[in-house]
Amino acid sequence: MTKQLQHTMIEVDTLKYCKSKIHSLFKDTDVEKIRIIPAYDRTKTISDAEKTDKLFNYKRPMAEIIDGVGYLYVFPGKDYVRHYKKIYETCGYKVTAKTPTQAQTTRAIKNVLPDDMPTCDVALLGYVEALAPGGQEWRGNDDVKWKTETINGQKVAFIGVAFSYWGNIIYSVVEALSRYCSTVIYAGKLGSLAPSDTPNVTIATGDPSYVDGSLVTWDNLFKNSPLAVEGAHYTLPSVLDETAEWYSEVKDTYRFVDPEIGWAAKAAKDFSLSFSYLHLVTDNLSSGLFSKNLTTEREAVVLKKRLQYVGIIRAILYHRIGVEQTVSLFSEVLKAQQARVDKGYMEPLERNWKACLAFAYHTQEEAWEVVRELPRRQWKEQKVNPETLLSEIVDTQIQLLTTLAYAGFDEQDLINGVITKLNAHRPDWKP
Repeated sequence: MTKQLQHTMIEVDTLKYCKSKIHSLFKDTDVEKIRIIPAYDRTKTISDAEKTDKLFNYKRPMAEIIDGVGYLYVFPGKDYVRHYKKIYETCGYKVTAKTPTQAQTTRAIKNVLPDDMPTCDVALLGYVEALAPGGQEWRGNDDVKWKTETINGQKVAFIGVAFSYWGNIIYSVVEALSRYCSTVIYAGKLGSLAPSDTPNVTIATGDPSYVDGSLVTWDNLFKNSPLAVEGAHYTLPSVLDETAEWYSEVKDTYRFVDPEIGWAAKAAKDFSLSFSYLHLVTDNLSSGLFSKNLTTEREAVVLKKRLQYVGIIRAILYHRIGVEQTVSLFSEVLKAQQARVDKGYMEPLERNWKACLAFAYHTQEEAWEVVRELPRRQWKEQKVNPETLLSEIVDTQIQLLTTLAYAGFDEQDLINGVITKLNAHRPDWKP
């Protein structure tokens, strides 16, 4: 393989990634030929490698062996077929494949969609298991489930899918959802071409994507978000298309890459929907700069770090949905405190009760400072220095919001809690 055709990962990692995707039925056998069939058929053999620790995006291609030939049944999607064809070829198999049409993909999606899908203002796709509200059961069927919540007056449906809507499959997903919503938001993960984007700590967004030979643009709900970086996106059919030659050609024009974003945006435009994405960078293609790549995605330390930043994504979502380009105070606090975490001044912003209690204590101290540092005579004669008073109150607010971050809550949780308390008709809350 020439250097320019090599993947941006080193060769040993590329092979490791591909081997991890081979169906367990074919391992330790004499199977040399693979035929890829675009069909969603769970009656075939399910791979032993299917993950059992998550609710969505775990169903993978099924398989069977007939007369010494391996048959791989993948959900119908031309990019998904291409992706698995390249995976098996990289591992030395001789592969033939049938490429499905977009119409076949759309039919397959409509066949698994529940009849009682909810109408909503916003359909949120992607990493919904961690983003969706607690306190209610998932509804739907074995392939598609949802929860709903009202955010800033907008009904949001968190829609989870058990199989992978890889590449152009998401076009058909958005097409099907166009009957039920007016906005689609995609919150997931992607790769970055920019050396400055550290994996699992960088939140990405943007408003153009190059897909299927043309550039698609949209109005980005998350534009100018204080906690996200922005850039142009490139939609590739397979992560194995991320070659050194491709990287060299596009790195100065495009910042992000994944197989779905452009297709989702294209479908939204074709079916008159609004669209935006907010993704976590989980892989950086800049050779040798980072140890984390596609082969380390399931490591415990990576998953823990990812959950920390999913909480920040949740805060951004809840403060942009239904609100016109506002800047969240909580987001600003998170951004400033994360800078302190990065410098080693604070512990990571994640559910940490020791840190939470420390900041709760400091919050009380700051509140008392408002009283202690202003002479009683000033209070009595109402000659309080407004700048001094505001400064003390702001310090208290920063401590309070940081306490929320360590407790795993966000500003909206605080607002909801306050409203619940005020409506509880407690005798100590008098009008």
